[in-house]
Amino acid sequence: MLRRLLCLIVLLALPGLAGAQDFIRYYPSSGLATMTGTATATTTTVPLLLPDGTVAAPALAFSGDSDTGFFWDSTGTIKYSSNGTYQSFLSGGEIGSRSYFELGSSGALMWASGTDPFGAAFDTKLYRDAANTLALRNSTSAQTLNVYHTYTNTTNYERGRLKWNANVLEIGTTDEDAGGTGTARTTAIVSGATGVLKQGATTIANWDTLGFYPGNSDTYSSAYSTLLWTHGYFSRSIQGSKSKTLTDNTATAFATMAMPQTAGSNYGGGQMIYTIFCKDAANQAQQSGTVKFACMNLAGTESCGFGTPDGVTLGDGTASLGTPTFTAAAGADLVTISVQSDCTGIAPTTHTIQVRFDLQQPNTLAFP
Repeated sequence: MLRRLLCLIVLLALPGLAGAQDFIRYYPSSGLATMTGTATATTTTVPLLLPDGTVAAPALAFSGDSDTGFFWDSTGTIKYSSNGTYQSFLSGGEIGSRSYFELGSSGALMWASGTDPFGAAFDTKLYRDAANTLALRNSTSAQTLNVYHTYTNTTNYERGRLKWNANVLEIGTTDEDAGGTGTARTTAIVSGATGVLKQGATTIANWDTLGFYPGNSDTYSSAYSTLLWTHGYFSRSIQGSKSKTLTDNTATAFATMAMPQTAGSNYGGGQMIYTIFCKDAANQAQQSGTVKFACMNLAGTESCGFGTPDGVTLGDGTASLGTPTFTAAAGADLVTISVQSDCTGIAPTTHTIQVRFDLQQPNTLAFP
């Protein structure tokens, strides 16, 4: 009976000993410690120390999902568990004495399309594809990576891009990669200290080692043309001859093409884009056109066929050019291609041809 009376006296005295919101008040030797509560928050004046917890029973969890939350298992490390499975952790010092955040192999970093991540779809995602392999992917959606040179705001910047555009992978800069006062900068692919491929006025070094060829050159110097960039692909070969002097109305050889017997390399073809020019001291004529052709090596016998040239001729009323005739002569695993052009109305002092070969597969060409 006496014990019950003492308990009642203590309960009646508690409101006077503690504040109106205190529900725990403790007086250690170092000073006062309290824990107070309201309808929306609980406040403590001392650190709240939780048990370590485990992946299956996190120390900080939720009444509706007790195996989802945070736990500790080593110095400086906080780990996250979801449905009893380890997902990620934040550590402070194991890698080079610096903090880092770690995900499991199936984890990802994702960004939502809106400010509320729970009210919008995730549209940008980073994954681990394999060891040392980072992936930017999102189902079947084409991805873009922007690397900024400068950034003032969303309308004033300079950047480069790695972008999929209509099944073509684009690397570089275009007008859309410069906003406001920004400039679309030069793009370069470098090997060591040497630029091997560069856009702009700077000379392209090591061009031939890339397997590309000049669009047209009188000196065989490394160069490129807009047409080459537009139509040149690794599955095709665009090669050009220097200007070749012709003997009027006589077949003149201007190119040879390798035609080995090796299966897969014993054929070739495409089209030739040509310009023929003739003049004397006072008159001149020009013809530009295309002609399709096909060549093969059948058991050591080389041969070619040519379509009808399709072109346009411009003269001064005196000089004129007839339709050229293209032929090929067989050689030792090669064909020699010739053209016969008739410059009428004058006795030409200059009669030349320039040809660019657009081949459907790489074939070695030479221009005598």
